[in-house]
Amino acid sequence: MQNHSVLPAVEITRLAALRKLKISDSPYESLFNTITRAISKICRTPIALISFIEEDRQWFKSNVGLNGITETPIEQAFCAHTILSGQVMEVKDATLDERFKNNPLVTGSPNIRFYAGAPITLPLGERIGSLCVIDTKANQLNECEKAALESFAKVISQTLLIRDVHSRKTLINS
Repeated sequence: MQNHSVLPAVEITRLAALRKLKISDSPYESLFNTITRAISKICRTPIALISFIEEDRQWFKSNVGLNGITETPIEQAFCAHTILSGQVMEVKDATLDERFKNNPLVTGSPNIRFYAGAPITLPLGERIGSLCVIDTKANQLNECEKAALESFAKVISQTLLIRDVHSRKTLINS
């Protein structure tokens, strides 16, 4: 766990927004699984994930293709870089990318070569996670695939907001 006194204000705000949604460690859900299956097929990749970036880990809300893996340390998280960029981040060959070539997820199982991720962004700009696709061979998305990745990331954001509003109404009415 990081010391909050050394975190930038934007990171404290981002983490607070993520905690408020109460999504961490929640069970898999059909809608999110449908999104990851669809984006995996659209982008022709064997792996697709919905990940949320916490202080010390990235946690997968939905996972296609990485059976049995529910999280990775933040130091290994490609998605942690995606939320910094604010747009689709694409790594065509991770073995050639200085940021990732020594990453244990590249040098060992699952042998990531290609990664593309779109940030999941809340209305006030907090980038809390990403929708990503991964391949074990070098790859590149076309413009339609990138647009689909961005669109589905927006659907995820909207779904989270609807859930949050619904859960607050339920609490008020109980």
